Amino acid sequence: MEHLSIYTSSGFSKSDLATIDRFTELHQGGGKPDLKVVLVGLGNPDDFGAIKLFSSAFRWQTRTPYVPVRHTKVRGGVIVETPQDQIAQELVLRGYPPPKKIHEMPHHILRDQRKVRWIEFRRERVTGAGRRGSGIGGGYQIEFEEPQRGPISLGYGCHFGRGQFHALDE
Repeated sequence: MEHLSIYTSSGFSKSDLATIDRFTELHQGGGKPDLKVVLVGLGNPDDFGAIKLFSSAFRWQTRTPYVPVRHTKVRGGVIVETPQDQIAQELVLRGYPPPKKIHEMPHHILRDQRKVRWIEFRRERVTGAGRRGSGIGGGYQIEFEEPQRGPISLGYGCHFGRGQFHALDE
């Protein structure tokens, strides 16, 4: 992990900022050494437009698996609540326009061009009493009619970094 981004659409209170300022280490567990954390910036998404998470773009693609919150169903012989249906619905609920197109990506491509299957990512919580998603995650590309500003993070565990989308173009 190189970067940790903390975002809220409502902004941070003085208490929130004091807590973030006290956050200096990230414990990895499993005998791995703790990571030192350094705050490198505060601002609005526009201030960080060079970072693909906060860019403005027509096309967005998952960097971490999107895990649907509901199972796909068949109603009246019609397949409903597909991952694409849920992505489109969640985008609208979060104030984005309906997407022009959503298509599935078979794998994630790393910086060195290696392909990683989505099933190789951890897709569910292994501790805690929270509800669990289906565990079936995948990659998707979203296309909008007009450029949209990030961050876009959707689906089960999106508040923990799952279902994170990055801008493909500007």
